[in-house]
Amino acid sequence: MCTRIHRGRVFLACITLIALAAVAAGSPAYAKARTVRVGVYQNEPKVFMDDAGKASGIFIDILEGMAKEEDWTLVYVPDTWDEDLKALEAGRIDLMPDVAYSPERDMEYDFHRTPVIESWSYVYSAPGPRIERISQLEGKRVAVLKGSIQETVFKQMMSGFGFDVVIIEADSLSGAFDLAASGSADAAIANYLFGDYFYQDYGLVKTSIVFNPVPLFYATGRGRNADLLVAVDRHLDTWIKEPGSIYYRTISRYTAGETGSPLAPYVFWTIGTIGGLLVVAGGVILLLRWQVGTKTRDLVEANEAVRKAEETLRLALEAAEEGIWDWCPKTGAVIWSARSYSMFGYEPDEFPMTVDTWTGLVHPDDADAALGEVLRRIGTGDRSFSIEYRLRTKAGDWLWTASRGKAVALDDEGNVERVVGTHTDITARRLSELELAQHRSHLEESVEARTRELADANESLTRVNRDLAEATAAKSRFFAKMSHELRTPLNSIIGFSGILYGGMAGPLSDEQKYQIGMVHGSGKQLLELVNDILDLSRVEAGKAEVRLESLDPWEVTTEVAEVMRPLAAEKGLELHAETSEPANMIESDREKLRQILTNLVGNAVKFTDSGVVAIRLERGTDARIALVVSDTGPGIPADDIPLVFDVFHQVEMCDGVRPTGTGLGLAISQEYAHLLGGEVTVASEEGNGSVFTLWLPRRSPRAPRRRA
Repeated sequence: MCTRIHRGRVFLACITLIALAAVAAGSPAYAKARTVRVGVYQNEPKVFMDDAGKASGIFIDILEGMAKEEDWTLVYVPDTWDEDLKALEAGRIDLMPDVAYSPERDMEYDFHRTPVIESWSYVYSAPGPRIERISQLEGKRVAVLKGSIQETVFKQMMSGFGFDVVIIEADSLSGAFDLAASGSADAAIANYLFGDYFYQDYGLVKTSIVFNPVPLFYATGRGRNADLLVAVDRHLDTWIKEPGSIYYRTISRYTAGETGSPLAPYVFWTIGTIGGLLVVAGGVILLLRWQVGTKTRDLVEANEAVRKAEETLRLALEAAEEGIWDWCPKTGAVIWSARSYSMFGYEPDEFPMTVDTWTGLVHPDDADAALGEVLRRIGTGDRSFSIEYRLRTKAGDWLWTASRGKAVALDDEGNVERVVGTHTDITARRLSELELAQHRSHLEESVEARTRELADANESLTRVNRDLAEATAAKSRFFAKMSHELRTPLNSIIGFSGILYGGMAGPLSDEQKYQIGMVHGSGKQLLELVNDILDLSRVEAGKAEVRLESLDPWEVTTEVAEVMRPLAAEKGLELHAETSEPANMIESDREKLRQILTNLVGNAVKFTDSGVVAIRLERGTDARIALVVSDTGPGIPADDIPLVFDVFHQVEMCDGVRPTGTGLGLAISQEYAHLLGGEVTVASEEGNGSVFTLWLPRRSPRAPRRRA
């Protein structure tokens, strides 16, 4: 391996060792606070073993400065990079310098917080055809340090660009440069500190391909030697803030190019003589240099900034897969980048590009509009344009392309001399837009058709509702009229049959009395039905009147209980009236409240064969009260619960026999509850009785509320 270690440095190291030995010999013996085993591999000038077998480099000198203050004894373990990392994992060494951080390594090693230095990598090519672009690495052999972060990142980058590159692993950076110099590899990768230091010695060429800027650290094994990392951060944080500290002296010493060979003594005398003569000349030229220095410094910085900007742009365009073009309108000449050709399936420079060639590739439907738009835009305004059109590929397909460009040079008469821009493949986007447009069109058609269907359905529903309203009104008018017509003869039937049944018209045989009793009972049942129908028809016709008054709900509850108690007693049932509500007045309709409770209690008694029927007045909320009627009857099947308030609906008894009655009581009760601003709810479980609850506002509305 080529070496550039100054012998003066070796001599200085020897003097230092002798001085340390003398100090150690003259000092009292004491135990070192810590022995630290440090891995060393060849990566000059960051870390290496010099010709005298001494560990050296930026990381080593900085670490020795820390060791002196921390009272560490450093034991160096030289090996290859890959083997040193294995030793670090196994715990055979305590500290490894010059380790780039990555999330994957963070799973295997521990790092301190403050980076020692920042580094980035270059590609150095072997003599021969120059390599200046990433695309020129296609099919090339590239040597890289085995197990390094450069190897991982370079492989990922090549895979991302789709380039096929042969990776040759080397045990050291010098080994990678040897492979490139000998022709075994076409190029080698190294960090700029090592590469810029040695590439000329190997006869290599530094390319403009730069990548992977990374911070560099000392690393320890996972979960080991945390105290070392804390001490490293403490010293770095202090030294970085102090100009002239050991940190800056070390960096300057290794990056200022302190290299060369020892000179014979007479050379120094010769140089001294020549130097004396040059002093005079130097004084003359210093003034000139000072004058031009200030003028050239800005130019050099500007040129460097431009070079870096161009390099960044080139890398960004390559990464974004953008094609670049350069057009001279006066001559019609067009220059396409390699990516512009390959985007459409052609080999770079497969054919000379001109405006005529370009228009020949444009889809016939797009050609006139595209060229016309370009000419119009570059001749006015900010002279920039952005157009989308189709270009024919080598395979004969059409590729949607976005071209963006701008006139960058004009002649003295204001005519465009040069236009530059980019090509971008937007086929996937245009296909997605086309598919989305088709979906949108289909959706609009579906919505329009559905809207028509809904409009037709609404119109039909309106007609049905109108017909239903008319039928309901006619029904209510019919019931109201017929109820009045039926009540007169029914009252006569009930009255005369009562007289006959009571024997006031003469004695009756048992059979005659039985038959007259049947007529009398049927007449009363029919009158009850007529009265219920009349009540319901009044509500539905909106003619039911609500007479509000201040009343005590508990008083109405006890009245209903007393009236219904004989009926309950006939069936052997207990009838209880209970309250948890203090004696507070409400504003409601007494008769309708009594009718609702009578219907609810009558149903409970009718359906309960044994046990208890209870009426309970409860406090609902500050705005409502609750009158709860519960029983121990057979309960209501789940399928019948939603139907209990329907007109003429009756729940079958457990023996399959329907109960007596009109089937209108609950319907009327619910309608009356709505008129009073409340409602009736039901809760029941088959076999466990039923609970009907009348919810009433403490102040019923003045205007009766119609059922929706």
